[in-house]
Amino acid sequence: MVIGSVRIFVGGIATFLALGGIAEAQAYRWVDANGAVHYTQIQPPPDAVETPRDLAELVDRVLDRSGAKWSIAQIPAQVQASILQRNVRLSPATLATLSDIMTRAFSAETLYARVRDAFVVQGDPRRLELIFEFLQSPLAKRMTGLELDATSPEGLAEMTQFAERLKTSRPPPVRLALMGKLDAASGATDLSVEVAIAVFRSMANVIDAASPPDQRLKRGELEVIVAKTRAALYDSARMAVSIRLLFTYRAVPDKELSDYVQFYESDPGKWFVQVFRKGFLDAISAAATRGAEEMTRAFTQKTQAGHSPDAAGA
Repeated sequence: MVIGSVRIFVGGIATFLALGGIAEAQAYRWVDANGAVHYTQIQPPPDAVETPRDLAELVDRVLDRSGAKWSIAQIPAQVQASILQRNVRLSPATLATLSDIMTRAFSAETLYARVRDAFVVQGDPRRLELIFEFLQSPLAKRMTGLELDATSPEGLAEMTQFAERLKTSRPPPVRLALMGKLDAASGATDLSVEVAIAVFRSMANVIDAASPPDQRLKRGELEVIVAKTRAALYDSARMAVSIRLLFTYRAVPDKELSDYVQFYESDPGKWFVQVFRKGFLDAISAAATRGAEEMTRAFTQKTQAGHSPDAAGA
């Protein structure tokens, strides 16, 4: 379910992780002579009965089965669509430049690598194995399928109609309570807000640094703006997440939904949410910074050359 927050990223820091060298990390899962299972990052003894498992490979399998890999792959297209929808007053040439810059900045490969590396750095194959086992269960497979269906073009169109019906047909209190628990356990609303804040903060820092000294923000001013922005976003984000959850799992019985919530409230579920959140926010912050820096360079050069970036044919 936390993966669903990725899918509303455009619709709405952690320490940056180094990319080099992490993919080669090895973790081993082996059983000793007494039948006890061990997880280590050193090679098991000769009498171990199981072969080494590459930690990075296990992470890939978890992220693929959870739907995270597919969701991240959609982000460049989502960014491009958002730019075209929200900047209709810009000239075609400026829109094309902006779209190209941001699509490259939010490269799916780079975003996925950072999320993947966040899990590899944690080096917890025991939890990853438990998560992968859950993701192979009939319940998890069904839920992942529903989450992917809800973000298809047809699903998004149907969700709009569903939201209209909710205005006159309120779900039962038990159902709403379950959705609230799932939101809290998966961190869906919090992640969607923090993603928007990460983008805003990264871009604001770059733009402010490129501004003339007398026009820059005063010390602490950005944090005040960020706090106000976060507060303003939270209620609308929670409402959007609630509608999405109600729509996505509309055909799922309460008992199955409760079992799904229990996974996210478990130790491996909480760990998955925490690591994914950190890795994804780091990836988004870095992408937004890259995009803002390149936009600043591109449009500053146009202005210095005597062209307005908002003028037709710029």
